[in-house]
Amino acid sequence: MTKKEISVLVVNEMSFTPQNSNGISMLHCITDEGYYKITKGEMDEKVYMELNDPSNGEYFDTDFFEYNISNGSLLIYVNENRPWNAGIYQHIKLLFSPLEQNDFNELKLTIENLLFDITIRKLLLDI
Repeated sequence: MTKKEISVLVVNEMSFTPQNSNGISMLHCITDEGYYKITKGEMDEKVYMELNDPSNGEYFDTDFFEYNISNGSLLIYVNENRPWNAGIYQHIKLLFSPLEQNDFNELKLTIENLLFDITIRKLLLDI
């Protein structure tokens, strides 16, 4: 996949947790092609991503990725101005049915927990 290619995944089922009792944030999607999973511990500096097969799973620094979210889609990508290659995770767009507002707010919080650096998250919590 080149930097400009986007893998579009149609989500059939989605579950997410901003942070469970063990300090884990998680997004799990069942897609037409299989599944997509992102997890990260509260104090972890790396985020774990897995696409369709545990052997594809990789850990990344949280500063690798940027994201755009709206109620119905989520794009997780590596900025083209950065020289990093995240392989199959370079640009992934999830398309899902719009959520109720409370659920959407919880999804946004989950994504922030997953993709914000621990230092940034601590600063935001202190504000």
